[in-house]
Formats: sequence, C-alpha cells, structure tokens
Amino acid sequence: MTYPTPAYNNDPQLKASAVELATAHAQQDSLQSGIYGHLKRDGTFTGCSVGCMAHDLDPTRAEDALAHEDYHDLHRIVSEELGLPLWLIEVEDRLFENLPATESNQFHADFFTSIPVGIDLNIVELKLRLALAIVIHGCAEYAVADYAERSTDYNPLLENLVKLAEEAVLTTSLDIADGGDNFTRTKSLRIRANEALGAAIRGGSSQYIPLVLAEALFLVLGSSSERVSMSMDRLSRSTITTRSTKWWWNKLKQTLEESAS
Repeated sequence: MTYPTPAYNNDPQLKASAVELATAHAQQDSLQSGIYGHLKRDGTFTGCSVGCMAHDLDPTRAEDALAHEDYHDLHRIVSEELGLPLWLIEVEDRLFENLPATESNQFHADFFTSIPVGIDLNIVELKLRLALAIVIHGCAEYAVADYAERSTDYNPLLENLVKLAEEAVLTTSLDIADGGDNFTRTKSLRIRANEALGAAIRGGSSQYIPLVLAEALFLVLGSSSERVSMSMDRLSRSTITTRSTKWWWNKLKQTLEESAS
C-alpha cells in the first residue's frame, strides 16, 4: 500500500514559485530539447524542462549532477524541492522531449501550472496506469481482429496479451478503489507480462505488434518511477496507436483536473 503524496507539499507558495521559474524559462528562451543542460559563455543556463528547473532550484547540486552525468539526480532535485513524486518528473521529461519544438516551451510553464496544490498524486499515477492498460487492451483486441482477417493462423501472443491487459485494467481499477498499489495482487500478472515480452522478443520482427504491447504492459506493471513515462513513450512512438505525446499530455491534464474536484 502506498501513502498519499500531496502535490507541492500542500503549499500554494511552493507552486507559485515553480510556476514563476517555469514562466521565466520559457520567456527567456532558456529551454532546449535533447540536452539536460549546460552553462553558455555568457554564464546563462540552457537545458531541457527538468534541467532548467533543477538548475534554478539547486545550482550547485545540478551542476555537479551534470558534470558526473548523473541525470537522474536532476529529476530527484525537482522532485524533492517541489514536493512532486519522481514518476511525475519522469513524465515531464518525456513529454517535453517528444512534443514539437513549437509547443515544448509552453508545455514547460503549463506543466507546473496544471498540478493542483495538495492533490494525491499517487492516485493520479494509478489513473494514468489504468488509461495505459485500457489503450494496450484496445490495441491488442484490434490486432487480434485484424490478424484474423488477414490470416488463418492463430496468434497466441496477441490472444494472451488481450487477457493480460484485461487483467491489468481490473487490478489497476481495484488499486484505485483501495487508494494505492497492491503489489501482491499484481505480482503474478507482472511475471506473466514478462513471459509474454520474452516470447515476443524471441518471435523477432514478425511479432512487432505483440512486442510493443508486451513491453508497454510490462513497463506499466513494474515498480520503477519511470513505468508511466516509459510506457507512454513506447506507445506514442509506435505506429499501432493514435495515442500521441500530445494526447498523453492532455490526458495528464484531464486526470489532474479531475483529481482536484
């Protein structure tokens, strides 16, 4: 069982400071995708969404992290200083990097603005994991139907993924109802998702769709702080779903807003 994580440590001033910094980054053209950050010759800092925020919150620690290529510590700086869970900062990073350049600056400011003070962000993560499981299940069902139209062969990998994704939808829904993760409940499911991923890998290029879906499902069922961001990234970069990075950004905003009401 996880415990509530109140956004911005339930401190409106902390959010106001974050929004002010993010707005300044966008206005000063400090943001750049593809790098975590570096100091320019004039002494100003330029970097990605996470890099710029980390550098303003704790310059010494951020520069040390950059010097040692400890980029995860940049995520931890933003998480610790702003009272936001690490998984959400991982999502921030992925969305910023994958959005079009014409939209990423505005995203940086909007991201911190969109997070209501004091909401339970553990529940937000569970709701996003549910959305991911639903998308994976829908894609698997569609793939099964499409495969049946084009071939008389049976594809056990796809059929198995339909069942696994359906179970993931159910267990994540139960976690939301219970108010937190129940890792005992999902342990067997994670093992079977890992087995499905292994089978898809062994199948090679002929199993591209099962590979994408199995990987996304295995990621979202994991315990890493990157499980949501990496599963989103895997799906949005594939050709089997229309759920783009922009769609997931809108889904995050919707989930945050609903969790505040």
